[in-house]
Amino acid sequence: MQTEEIIKKLDQLFKENRGWEAQQLLIESIQQAKEEQDLNALLIFYNEIIGFKRETSQVEDSYAY
Repeated sequence: MQTEEIIKKLDQLFKENRGWEAQQLLIESIQQAKEEQDLNALLIFYNEIIGFKRETSQVEDSYAY
């Protein structure tokens, strides 16, 4: 999995205020990391999406991760 590339793309999406697209990328990346059993990537993406959910007042949704 290209974790660093995905994180760079996420950073760019956040800078461009494209949060919905960043969220979709995170959800897709989490699914891919699960399929590949890449625990390091999974931990990184879980951390990112939980932070995103909290920053956007979706705290209740963050509990799913």
